[in-house]
Amino acid sequence: MIKVWNQRMLTLCEEAPREGIAIDERIWCSLIGFPFPNNLRGIRDGKRNFTIEQIIAAAKLHHTSTDWILGLTELKEPFPEKVNGIKLIEEGIRLLKNRT
Repeated sequence: MIKVWNQRMLTLCEEAPREGIAIDERIWCSLIGFPFPNNLRGIRDGKRNFTIEQIIAAAKLHHTSTDWILGLTELKEPFPEKVNGIKLIEEGIRLLKNRT
């Protein structure tokens, strides 16, 4: 049985040409540091797995959440940066100072 992260990585691989990320599987595999082509067969057969480094590389390449790839969430887009209250206050003070 194929693991969820492998299935989602294969989905990203299939989406890459449509998204203009890579022209084919070979190029996509190269971009994430995955040895092509025979190893993809092992992924599809459920005998091999993508490494965490390859998952991170694919997430960055596709601007996709690693949580989604790993099956921890159904939200494919990465979460926005955490709000830092102190930075917001400092930005507000800076804006107020610039108004005078």
